[in-house]
Amino acid sequence: MPKPKDTAQVRSFLGLINHYGAFVPKMRQLRAPLDALLKKEAPFKWNAACEIASERAKEVLSSDLLLTHYNPELPIIVAADASDYGIGAVISHRYPDGTEKAVYHASRSLTDAEKNYGQIEKEGLALVYGVRKFHRYIYGRRFTLLTDHKPLLAIFGSKKGVPAYSANRLQRWRLTLLAYDFDIEYRNTSDFGQADALSRLIAAQSPPEEDVIIAKIAHDINAIFKDNVNHLPVTAKEVAHATAEDDTLRQVLDHVTHNNWPKKPSPTVARYAHLRNDLSIQQGCLLFGSRIIIPPSLQPAILKMLHGGHPGMNRMKALARSYVFWTRINEDLENLVRTCTYCQEAAKSPVKNTLCSWPRPNSPWSRIHIDFAGPHEGISYLVIVDAFSKWPEVIPMTYHQHRNHEGTQPPLFPIRISSYHCLR
Repeated sequence: MPKPKDTAQVRSFLGLINHYGAFVPKMRQLRAPLDALLKKEAPFKWNAACEIASERAKEVLSSDLLLTHYNPELPIIVAADASDYGIGAVISHRYPDGTEKAVYHASRSLTDAEKNYGQIEKEGLALVYGVRKFHRYIYGRRFTLLTDHKPLLAIFGSKKGVPAYSANRLQRWRLTLLAYDFDIEYRNTSDFGQADALSRLIAAQSPPEEDVIIAKIAHDINAIFKDNVNHLPVTAKEVAHATAEDDTLRQVLDHVTHNNWPKKPSPTVARYAHLRNDLSIQQGCLLFGSRIIIPPSLQPAILKMLHGGHPGMNRMKALARSYVFWTRINEDLENLVRTCTYCQEAAKSPVKNTLCSWPRPNSPWSRIHIDFAGPHEGISYLVIVDAFSKWPEVIPMTYHQHRNHEGTQPPLFPIRISSYHCLR
C-alpha cells in the first residue's frame, strides 16, 4: 500500500482505519497526525509524524488484532469495491454481537482495458473478482455479498433474470455468480471503508495473471462487439471518432466512465441518463446492452443499410435491435418508410390471395409433404412430413442425389418410406 499523495487518498486510508476502530485501543491518538492533514485550508505536507502514524496503522491492520481465522460455523460476508484504477475485496465473519472481522484482504490494479469500463462495470468486476478470489471459502455455502453500488442489486440479486438491455459483461458475470449461493446487500459508501480503501490505495503495480473466467468473458464480449461492427457500413474507429466529436455523446461517455451523472442533465443528455445502468464502453464506442450507439453524423449510413432491399417497418426495427441504437431510432425508421416511394407503392398493393388450408387426412401416410432443407455444412436434406401424425423423416442427400431429385430421374425416398411406413 503506497504512501498517500493527496487529501483524497488520506481520507480513504482513514476510512479503512475507522472501519476497524472498535478493535484498536487509542485509535484517535494513532490517527491524529493524519487527521491534521484534512483540516480546512491546511496545506498537504507529509512529515515524519504522518509516516510513523501510517506505518503503525498498517501494522495494526495486518495484525492478529484485526484478522481472524476462518470459521465455517460463522456467517460469511464478501465486500468488494472499485475505484478508477483498482478493485478491492475483503472476506469477513459476522459475530453474534454484530461486529465483523476480516479473514482475508485482496486487491489488484485494473488493466488498461478495464480502466475504460463504466463505473457500474468496474463495480461488477470487483464483485466477481472477490467471489472468485475467495472461492475456496464460499463455494457450496451461503454468504452475503456487499456492494455500495445500488444498480447492481437489480442485476445480480434479481430472481427474475437479468434486465434485457444490461451490458453484456454484466450479463455474463451474473451467469458466473449463479454458481454461488448468496444474498446481495447494499451498504453506503461511508460505511464501506475496508473494500473502498483497498480499491483506492493499492500499490502501483502490474495486474497479476487474470482469473481465467473473467478473462474468458472479456474475450467473448470483445468478439461479440467485433461481430456487431462487422455488420455495419462503418468501422469501430469511425464510430469512436464520431462519438468523441459529438457534444452530447462526449458528455455521456464521460459520465459513464466516471459515474458523474448530473442531477439535472441537459435535455439531450437526459435521454441517456435513464439508461445509465445499461450503458458501457468498448474501444471508445458507447454501447446500450450489446447494441452500438451510433452518433448523428453516421446515422444516415446506418439507415441506408437497414433499408437496403426495402424490408418493411417491422423487419427494419428487428434488425436495428440486433446491432445499433440511438434515441428516437424508431421514429427515424418510421419516417424513412413513409418517405420511401417504393415502400408506399408496395403498401397500396397488398397480395390479394387468400390463405387456404389442407383437409385433414384420415390415416397415416395417406398424404405427405416434401421439401429440401439446407445446405447446412455442405449437406442438403430431404424433409418428409406425414400430414396425419406430423412424423418427420429427414434424409441427408449428396450433391448428386439432390440434382437427380430436381431432374427427371426417379427419387430414392419411396424405398426408405415404404420399408418403414408402407406409403399408400
